[in-house]
Amino acid sequence: MAWGESAWKGPRSSCWRRSGVLEAYVSTLIRLVLSAGTARLLPGEKTEVTLTVQNYSEIVDLYRVTVDGVDPSWVSLSRGELSLFPKDQDQVRLTIQLPAGTEARAGSYDLRVQVTSVENPAERTTAPFVLEVAAQTTLDVVLRPQRQSGLAEGVFSLQVTNSGNTDLTVRLSATDPEEGCSYAFNPPQTAVPAGQSRVAQLLVRPKSPPGTTAKVYSFTVTAQPGENPKLARQVSGQLEQSARKRRSIWPVLLPVLLVLIALLAVGLALLLPRLRGKVQPTPDLAATEAVQATALAQTSGVVQATANAQATANSAAATAGARFADFALAWTGTYTCSGVLRAEFAITNTGTLPFESMDIRVVKLPGGEWVSGYQTNTPFGLQSFPPSPDCLAAGQGRLDPGARAWHGIGIATLPLGSQARTYVTLCAQDNLGGECVQKTVEFFRFIIVKPLRPLYPVLPTVPIVPVKPVVPIRPIVPLPTPTP
Repeated sequence: MAWGESAWKGPRSSCWRRSGVLEAYVSTLIRLVLSAGTARLLPGEKTEVTLTVQNYSEIVDLYRVTVDGVDPSWVSLSRGELSLFPKDQDQVRLTIQLPAGTEARAGSYDLRVQVTSVENPAERTTAPFVLEVAAQTTLDVVLRPQRQSGLAEGVFSLQVTNSGNTDLTVRLSATDPEEGCSYAFNPPQTAVPAGQSRVAQLLVRPKSPPGTTAKVYSFTVTAQPGENPKLARQVSGQLEQSARKRRSIWPVLLPVLLVLIALLAVGLALLLPRLRGKVQPTPDLAATEAVQATALAQTSGVVQATANAQATANSAAATAGARFADFALAWTGTYTCSGVLRAEFAITNTGTLPFESMDIRVVKLPGGEWVSGYQTNTPFGLQSFPPSPDCLAAGQGRLDPGARAWHGIGIATLPLGSQARTYVTLCAQDNLGGECVQKTVEFFRFIIVKPLRPLYPVLPTVPIVPVKPVVPIRPIVPLPTPTP
């Protein structure tokens, strides 16, 4: 029975009546009847309720109609006031229109319809109305990227969007037909409020180690809401497991060969005095000279070939009057300076422009781990390894065309037996300005190899042929940066 539908006989005092958690105040002078007490709507839907108001007083009265309990934009009245003669009645139309989308959150809303006397505001009658907003769930799942490649694993980003009007708790899982991968989500379960999105990370790791050929794993990700498992959504992805690269044996074999040569030299140094009865060089000196001769012979041969090729290219493309920057780089050995091991490099200016600044960096191979590096405007030493105690003094600030200089850099953190790569960038102006050229050279740290002065003449001195146009020459290989 709607509020006010009781068959009242004669005047009564006002009273409160409870319905659920609502209390309805009923005046004996105002009767209010609703055509319906509840409504269930989806977002975007609407309904209409008829309100019948009757005047039980003995005077003509003006009544004001109000509705509260929900967003005012959801409800509208055909009129907000009406005037009634004694015992007369009239009707007002209440329209409830829910907004589309996620604004109308799912749940139960307790509305209160109230009619108040304008002449005597103490006289009022209220009636409850229950509005049920039905749940409308829409779930979208996007995987980025859809295809990933990696040697040991792949990382994906999963975006879960809740376009409905109720909050969802989404559980994530993934499978592949071969069961060849393991899957880890962070987080594995996420709460997605209505109208919002959440992002989870997916780590896909093949169970088998990489082979000699690439392999593709196709997998399916499932996002399942705990509130309604039938709304589960799926998205597909692929992980390409890269083939393992075959590593060259020379980075490992070359140090072993050099050590064997050194041991052979030591053995000969110990054996020859007994066979000949003569004093021979000490074992350490013999080993050092043997290894040094081998390393420098190889280095000088490579540098000479490079210089010859450069000279041939210059002559083939001759353009009269042009100026260019170029240089030849060679590793000449190692030495100690104030107790610190340093690698030495010979630099020959094979271009037509002088060099005035340097950026030098040393990294450990194969991973590119930082060893040392810096920039300087005075990089050029006029002799191979400066004598102590002045071995760390600044060098010359200019290397003219056709001239040769040396530069040493500390490699104390490079482990014994390691292979390293040196990046040398020379520029025609101070502070790495003007035209710049970058060269690299690789070397091994096996024993201390002092630079041999007698071998310096084999390092190239290329005749200057002005054939290249003046254009900015930037580093070909990005310079490695130090790891914090």
